[in-house]
Amino acid sequence: MVDHSTVTREKILETARRCFALGGFHATGVEQIAREAGVSKGALYWHFKGKQEIYRAILEVEAETIRKAFDPGQEGSWPKDPVAFIIRRGERRFETFLEERELLLLWANIWIEAKRGQEEIRDLYREMTGAIFLQLKALFVRAFTRFDEKVDGKRVDEILESLGVAFDGLILQLGVNLDVARAKHLWRYTVKRIIEGGESYV
Repeated sequence: MVDHSTVTREKILETARRCFALGGFHATGVEQIAREAGVSKGALYWHFKGKQEIYRAILEVEAETIRKAFDPGQEGSWPKDPVAFIIRRGERRFETFLEERELLLLWANIWIEAKRGQEEIRDLYREMTGAIFLQLKALFVRAFTRFDEKVDGKRVDEILESLGVAFDGLILQLGVNLDVARAKHLWRYTVKRIIEGGESYV
């Protein structure tokens, strides 16, 4: 039996995702989302309090997708080479972002809106990425036995933060200065350099 309420909610989210990606959060209105989704404003407000709540729901789905992308539980346990695992999963995400134009535009829009002073979106982004960070930290410490969280927790934080900044930067450059092959190359280099280290350039 078809749950029409669920179908309507998913239609609203699918339409809003496209509208936010192509027009941005600032320029997209509830009326537009309802019209393009083929539902009344009343139906939209029955499912969501407003535009901000719709945006949050969309980002929660995207954040969960990224979390799963770096979840070693997908493979049963941590592989023998965790560095290769992190590189491989990152490369897959670059492919996904380049293949799904709406996804790439949506994430770029988050940065734009935060820069415009949309504090709610900035805080939402921090909340989402913070949850991913905490999960990855626990997995990172477990995978790399040479890092003891109690003794070396600050170092783990800095490594993961650096990788996150590098990952975000590469995503924003996709389709602009970087094609997917170059993004993968730089990701491999960055992960190895940050985790495995090496001689300083200076």
